[in-house]
Amino acid sequence: MRNRGFTLIELVVTVVVISVLALGVTSFINYGARIYQSSSDWQQQMSQLRLASQRFSREVSQAVPGTVSVGSSCISFRPLASAERFFANPQIGTTDTILAYTPSCCSGSDCSPCNGLTAVLLNGYQPHFYDLQSTTVSSCGGSCSQAQLQFSQAIDPATYASSGRFFFAEEAVQWCVVGEQIQRNGVLMGEGLTNNLTDCINNGANDSQCPFVMAPPSLGRNNLVRLQWWFSVDNQQQRWAQEVQLANVP
Repeated sequence: MRNRGFTLIELVVTVVVISVLALGVTSFINYGARIYQSSSDWQQQMSQLRLASQRFSREVSQAVPGTVSVGSSCISFRPLASAERFFANPQIGTTDTILAYTPSCCSGSDCSPCNGLTAVLLNGYQPHFYDLQSTTVSSCGGSCSQAQLQFSQAIDPATYASSGRFFFAEEAVQWCVVGEQIQRNGVLMGEGLTNNLTDCINNGANDSQCPFVMAPPSLGRNNLVRLQWWFSVDNQQQRWAQEVQLANVP
């Protein structure tokens, strides 16, 4: 009996079948790899936006009342260093001092850490800024202590908060969308944004393309700042939206 090998047709069929199987396996592997890469890109984009929005929310929620200003691509504000109280409305236009409870920046009678801070007095929602020059602490009986705060300029002619609240503010902070980047005071905090700022400029501050939107206070809530950060992964547009209430509105 003779041993018979494969015919040419059998070999061709075998090669074709193996090629089809290899192509199918390769396509399946490539498809899985694309899904993995797409998922990884989405996670990376969401992660950096989450970190940036968390820091932004933490800062802007404690902004000094009246200092939040929103433009077509930027939002700026003065972060709150501390909230303090004075005894009575300042003597407007006649003095550069106010009498207040001892500020939290003082340590006993030593208030040197307070010098150089910016004090903020509120006329309704309008903030007035004063650079603190010196602070003198004295007793007001028993365990009570008071401080005389002297500013570098005379107090503006205005009626200030009847609650006696005033604030110490930190240096101004500005968040901006520049091209595809999110920047905080010029430092990169995230990238990959696709907001159409031209639409925001043309259609007004409430356009869905505006990265920062501020809504006025109502009976049910304080001022509201809304983030609207658009980004794209695999040509799919997605919006990262988050709302933050400003807790220190008087």
